[in-house]
Amino acid sequence: RRSPYLGWFLGQRLPLLLGQEHIGGIAEQASDDSSSRLDGVDRRCRLGRGQRLDHAVVITQEHDTAIALYRDALGLRLALDKTFEERGLRILFFRLGGVTVEVAGPVDAPRRGDAPAVLDHFGGLAWRGRDVVAWRARLLDAGFKVSEHRKGHKPGTRVCSVGDHTAGVPTLLIGDDSSGQGA
Repeated sequence: RRSPYLGWFLGQRLPLLLGQEHIGGIAEQASDDSSSRLDGVDRRCRLGRGQRLDHAVVITQEHDTAIALYRDALGLRLALDKTFEERGLRILFFRLGGVTVEVAGPVDAPRRGDAPAVLDHFGGLAWRGRDVVAWRARLLDAGFKVSEHRKGHKPGTRVCSVGDHTAGVPTLLIGDDSSGQGA
């Protein structure tokens, strides 16, 4: 049985989050056939022009095991393996079909005997759009909690985090830095 919250989220919050009214529409009203709809949302929903899933995040404490799984067993291309010593963080980027799977975790993870102290788990989704500053302002106007925009890790980007109405999924918005502050 589907949660009533899911229908509300898909119908009311997801279109706002992804920019229905400002980026060209998340949902195409292509048919009045109720069998293709989920609580009033067309199942053929698509992101607005210029918006897409940028990456999904997995939190790990076993980077070498993650490489063995994602690259060696599943065949994803390892595009980046970088350690940020000052932050105590190691990040792996695997590419698949235009989407990045980011696997990140502490360099010196605590252990319980031979096992990691914490198992791998889902860390969230990052969405890419053109203008994160305008995206943020629109979400604030719609009643979302959104962090201040800040310099992204990738040069030339700005990011902000969405703090609520994301069905519990940590959500990051990434945009080009048109202000010149992100480089």
